[in-house]
Amino acid sequence: PSVIEITLANRGSVPVDQVIVTDAVDSTLKIVASTPKAELSGTTLVWSIPRINAGETKSLSFQVAPLNAGASEIAVARASVTFSTAVQSEIKLAA
Repeated sequence: PSVIEITLANRGSVPVDQVIVTDAVDSTLKIVASTPKAELSGTTLVWSIPRINAGETKSLSFQVAPLNAGASEIAVARASVTFSTAVQSEIKLAA
């Protein structure tokens, strides 16, 4: 099997919350394993990470193998990341 690694780094100064990472795996490949364990939706892996603190790095990985014996293990990775963050702001109203 081939191993695909995803590294998430929060280079900002505030934490990010509700981080969702998805990776759509090519339909010619089967998913063998994922670390940490991801949810599987069809051929898409989904990781939910509650929080990544400022300066913190998280690593995700998964293994794939060809569905058909003798087929190529060329992996097409289409990862995406969504998250939310709290931004402190101040509003001044003039009377």
